[in-house]
Amino acid sequence: MSFVKDTFYKQKGFVKTISERERISSAGLWLHWFYCYIRYGATPSDWYCYELYKYRHSTLRKFITRRKNIELDHIFNPLEYKEDFDNKMRFNKVYSEFVKRKWLHYPQSDISVIKQSAWGG
Repeated sequence: MSFVKDTFYKQKGFVKTISERERISSAGLWLHWFYCYIRYGATPSDWYCYELYKYRHSTLRKFITRRKNIELDHIFNPLEYKEDFDNKMRFNKVYSEFVKRKWLHYPQSDISVIKQSAWGG
Protein backbone atom coordinates (compact mmCIF):
# COMPACT_ATOMS: atom_id res chain seq x y z
CA MET A 1 0.00 0.00 0.00
CA SER A 2 1.09 3.54 -0.61
CA PHE A 3 1.80 6.08 2.10
CA VAL A 4 -1.32 8.07 1.18
CA LYS A 5 -3.58 5.01 1.36
CA ASP A 6 -2.03 3.92 4.66
CA THR A 7 -2.58 7.40 6.09
CA PHE A 8 -6.15 7.50 4.83
CA TYR A 9 -7.06 4.11 6.32
CA LYS A 10 -5.41 4.92 9.64
CA GLN A 11 -7.27 8.22 9.83
CA LYS A 12 -10.54 6.56 8.81
CA GLY A 13 -10.25 4.25 11.83
CA PHE A 14 -9.44 7.13 14.16
CA VAL A 15 -12.36 9.22 12.89
CA LYS A 16 -14.77 6.30 13.30
CA THR A 17 -13.61 5.61 16.86
CA ILE A 18 -13.80 9.26 17.92
CA SER A 19 -17.12 9.86 16.17
CA GLU A 20 -18.72 6.95 18.02
CA ARG A 21 -17.11 7.71 21.38
CA GLU A 22 -17.54 11.51 21.40
CA ARG A 23 -20.69 11.69 19.25
CA ILE A 24 -19.06 14.17 16.86
CA SER A 25 -19.81 14.33 13.14
CA SER A 26 -17.36 12.34 11.02
CA ALA A 27 -17.32 15.10 8.40
CA GLY A 28 -16.36 17.67 11.03
CA LEU A 29 -13.59 15.41 12.33
CA TRP A 30 -12.21 14.87 8.81
CA LEU A 31 -12.18 18.62 8.20
CA HIS A 32 -10.49 19.27 11.55
CA TRP A 33 -7.81 16.65 10.91
CA PHE A 34 -7.16 17.99 7.42
CA TYR A 35 -6.82 21.51 8.87
CA CYS A 36 -4.43 20.24 11.57
CA TYR A 37 -2.44 18.33 8.96
CA ILE A 38 -2.04 21.39 6.70
CA ARG A 39 -1.63 24.05 9.41
CA TYR A 40 0.35 22.19 12.09
CA GLY A 41 1.77 19.12 10.37
CA ALA A 42 -0.21 16.73 12.60
CA THR A 43 -0.10 13.10 11.49
CA PRO A 44 -3.14 10.89 12.12
CA SER A 45 -1.36 9.48 15.18
CA ASP A 46 -0.57 12.99 16.50
CA TRP A 47 -4.17 14.05 15.98
CA TYR A 48 -5.61 10.97 17.66
CA CYS A 49 -3.14 10.41 20.53
CA TYR A 50 -2.99 14.07 21.58
CA GLU A 51 -6.77 14.40 21.09
CA LEU A 52 -6.17 17.46 18.91
CA TYR A 53 -9.80 17.38 17.79
CA LYS A 54 -10.68 18.84 21.22
CA TYR A 55 -8.60 22.00 20.87
CA ARG A 56 -8.63 25.36 19.15
CA HIS A 57 -5.76 27.23 17.47
CA SER A 58 -4.39 28.88 20.64
CA THR A 59 -3.72 25.44 22.11
CA LEU A 60 -3.01 23.53 18.91
CA ARG A 61 -0.06 25.74 18.01
CA LYS A 62 1.71 24.64 21.23
CA PHE A 63 1.80 20.93 20.38
CA ILE A 64 4.96 19.40 18.95
CA THR A 65 3.65 17.51 15.94
CA ARG A 66 5.69 15.42 13.53
CA ARG A 67 6.46 18.45 11.34
CA LYS A 68 7.64 20.53 14.30
CA ASN A 69 9.69 17.60 15.54
CA ILE A 70 11.49 17.40 12.18
CA GLU A 71 12.11 21.16 12.24
CA LEU A 72 13.58 20.96 15.76
CA ASP A 73 15.69 17.99 14.73
CA HIS A 74 17.23 20.03 11.90
CA ILE A 75 17.91 22.96 14.25
CA PHE A 76 19.48 20.97 17.08
CA ASN A 77 21.10 18.18 15.05
CA PRO A 78 22.93 19.70 12.09
CA LEU A 79 23.62 17.33 9.21
CA GLU A 80 27.38 17.70 9.56
CA TYR A 81 27.17 15.86 12.92
CA LYS A 82 24.62 13.25 11.83
CA GLU A 83 27.21 10.54 11.18
CA ASP A 84 28.68 11.01 14.67
CA PHE A 85 25.33 10.13 16.22
CA ASP A 86 24.13 7.49 13.78
CA ASN A 87 27.28 5.37 14.01
CA LYS A 88 27.74 4.11 17.57
CA MET A 89 31.43 3.22 17.14
CA ARG A 90 32.19 6.64 15.69
CA PHE A 91 30.19 8.29 18.49
CA ASN A 92 32.17 6.41 21.13
CA LYS A 93 35.48 7.44 19.55
CA VAL A 94 34.56 11.09 19.00
CA TYR A 95 33.07 11.51 22.48
CA SER A 96 35.24 8.99 24.35
CA GLU A 97 36.22 11.53 27.01
CA PHE A 98 32.52 11.96 27.85
CA VAL A 99 31.42 8.31 27.57
CA LYS A 100 32.02 7.05 31.09
CA ARG A 101 31.45 3.36 30.41
CA LYS A 102 33.20 0.47 28.74
CA TRP A 103 32.21 -0.14 25.16
CA LEU A 104 32.95 -2.76 22.54
CA HIS A 105 32.89 -2.77 18.80
CA TYR A 106 31.35 -6.22 18.41
CA PRO A 107 32.51 -7.02 14.83
CA GLN A 108 36.12 -6.60 15.99
CA SER A 109 35.76 -8.31 19.39
CA ASP A 110 36.50 -11.87 20.45
CA ILE A 111 33.40 -13.93 21.37
CA SER A 112 34.65 -14.47 24.93
CA VAL A 113 34.96 -10.70 25.43
CA ILE A 114 31.43 -10.22 24.09
CA LYS A 115 30.04 -12.91 26.42
CA GLN A 116 31.84 -11.38 29.38
CA SER A 117 30.48 -7.95 28.50
CA ALA A 118 26.92 -9.18 27.95
CA TRP A 119 26.57 -11.69 30.78
CA GLY A 120 29.30 -10.63 33.18
CA GLY A 121 31.06 -13.95 32.97
